[in-house]
Amino acid sequence: MSSMPTKNNSSSNRRQAKKARKEKRKANSPLSGEDTHNETGLASTGTTSTSKSSPPSVQANVNNRHSEYFDFRLSQDNVNQVMSQQNQSPLPMSFAQPNFGHPQFYMSTPTSPTQSQHIQNTPPPWALGIMDDIRTIRSSSQNIEKTLNIISVKVSELEVKLTCIDKRVTSVENSCAFISTEFESQKAHISNIQKEITSLETQRTKMERQLEDYSTREEYINDKLSDLESRSMQENLMFYGFDESKEEDCEVIVKTFIKDILQIEAHDIKLDRVHRIGPYSNSKTRPIVAKFHDYNDRERVRKQAYVDAIKTELSRRKMGVGIQRPQLYREARQALFPHSKEAEAQHERVRIVGNKMFVNNVARKKFVNGRVVDIN
Repeated sequence: MSSMPTKNNSSSNRRQAKKARKEKRKANSPLSGEDTHNETGLASTGTTSTSKSSPPSVQANVNNRHSEYFDFRLSQDNVNQVMSQQNQSPLPMSFAQPNFGHPQFYMSTPTSPTQSQHIQNTPPPWALGIMDDIRTIRSSSQNIEKTLNIISVKVSELEVKLTCIDKRVTSVENSCAFISTEFESQKAHISNIQKEITSLETQRTKMERQLEDYSTREEYINDKLSDLESRSMQENLMFYGFDESKEEDCEVIVKTFIKDILQIEAHDIKLDRVHRIGPYSNSKTRPIVAKFHDYNDRERVRKQAYVDAIKTELSRRKMGVGIQRPQLYREARQALFPHSKEAEAQHERVRIVGNKMFVNNVARKKFVNGRVVDIN
C-alpha cells in the first residue's frame, strides 16, 4: 500500500517537470525579427538550463516584458484605427522583438507585486514618446485640415470674384468697343462740322466785309440825303409860339410877326409856301414853317431875330425863330449838345454842323445810327 503513493508522487513530479520545461522553452523561444545567432544563443542557453527551474522573480520579469509588449501592440492597433478614421496612413513602425532569453533578463532585480503592477500599467518611455509624436501629428493634421478648409473657402470666394471680374471686364470691353465706334463716328461728324464751320467762317468774314461796306454806303447815303434835305430846306424858317385856330391864315400871321415884332417891312417879302408842321394836338401849338422865295430875305429875318432887344422880346412872348433842319440833324444836335457844353467849359470854340461837332474847326464827334462816336 505504501508503494502506490510513492509511484503516484513520482509520476506527478515528472509531469510538473515536463510542464516546467515546456514553459521554459516557450519563454526562451525567439520572437519574430531576432537575429539567427541570438536564436542559437537562446537555444543553447535553454538547453543548458533545462535541468534547472527558473526563479520566481525572473519568471515575473519575463511576464512583465510580455505584458509591455502586448500592451504596445494594442496601442499600435489603436493608433492604426484612429489614423484610418482621420483618412491618414499610419507611419510604418517596426520594432525588434525583445530577447527574453538574454542573460540580462535573469540579472534584473526582483520586484515587488506593487512595482510589477505599476510596470504593467505604465508604457515604456519609448512608447510614450511615440504616442506623443502621434498626438502631435494628429493635432497638426487637424490644424492642417482646418487651414485647408479655410483655403478652400477662400479659393471658392476668389473663383466667384474672378467670375464677376471676368463678366465686368467683358462688359467693359464691350463698352470700350462701343465707345470707340461712337468716337470714330463722332470724330468724322466733328470733322465735317469743322469743315462746315470753316466754310461758314469764311462766309461770315465775307459778309462782315460786305456789311461794313453796306454800312459805309448807308452812312454815306444818309449823309447825302440829309444834306439834300437840308439844302431843300435852305430857304425855310420855323416860327414858334403862335396860337392856332381852324380859320387862320399862316402867311398873314408870319408877315404880321415880321412887321410888328421883327420890325421889317414885309410887303416886299415873297413867301412861296406857309403852313403848320406836324399832327394837330390840343395840348400844344404846332410850329409854322415858311418857305421864302429869296434866300436873302430869309437870312435878313433870321438875323433880325438874334438882335438883343428883339431876342428879349421874343423870350418874354415865348416866341422864337429858327432854321428848319432834317430829323437826323435835330436828333444829332440833341445828342451832341452835352458834349458841346463840356468843350465850351474848357474855352473851346464849338460848332454843330449837320450831324457833326467841330471843336476849333476840327471834326471830333459824329452822330451815327442813334449814338455819338468819336472821329479819328
